[in-house]
Amino acid sequence: EQENLSSTNALETVNESNTSETTSSAPISAMDLTDDQENHPETVIENSLNEVDDDGHEPLPKQEILDYDSLSKFELIAQLKKLIQKYHVVAIKDEVEAIKQHFYKKRDEELEILRTAHKESEESEEQFSPAPDPLEAELRDLYKLYRDRKFQYGQKLEHIKEDNLLAKRQIIDELKEIVHSQEINNDKFNEFKVLQQKWREIGAVP
Repeated sequence: EQENLSSTNALETVNESNTSETTSSAPISAMDLTDDQENHPETVIENSLNEVDDDGHEPLPKQEILDYDSLSKFELIAQLKKLIQKYHVVAIKDEVEAIKQHFYKKRDEELEILRTAHKESEESEEQFSPAPDPLEAELRDLYKLYRDRKFQYGQKLEHIKEDNLLAKRQIIDELKEIVHSQEINNDKFNEFKVLQQKWREIGAVP
């Protein structure tokens, strides 16, 4: 009789302690284990960086975010090279695109000056053929390197998501065992709380 009373109290404790996750009239389910993390994939990706990143990259410091309008094309290339070599692809994605845009803005301004000078020389438009810019070639090489690393990161992240999916399926299987158990006591309740915490820590899935 005392054992049955203990089981009843444990069941009541489950219902009372998990009001935000399940109702007292419904059994514990996999949905009870979810939290706001899965509703924010951007946050999940940022939290996964330390798992995926094994190349020694660091978060981008604020001092690395420069006024690109004030930089020359050569300085833009130097900054782009520094960011790619030192920081994680996700941390620098906005800066890489900003540097690229500012570089081509400056390149277009140079071409317009050359085009105007060409017109003033009274030569035909068809004869306008500016020399290739070696800095532009370097920019393209660096941007390709960045895109390649970004692709590799994406592949690693997909592998992690697959592992996360397997881990969550395992938790669901363990949860079913608790649900189908003959009695719900304090030990079962503690098992549930452990599974709940594991679920929250797993992260994104495909």
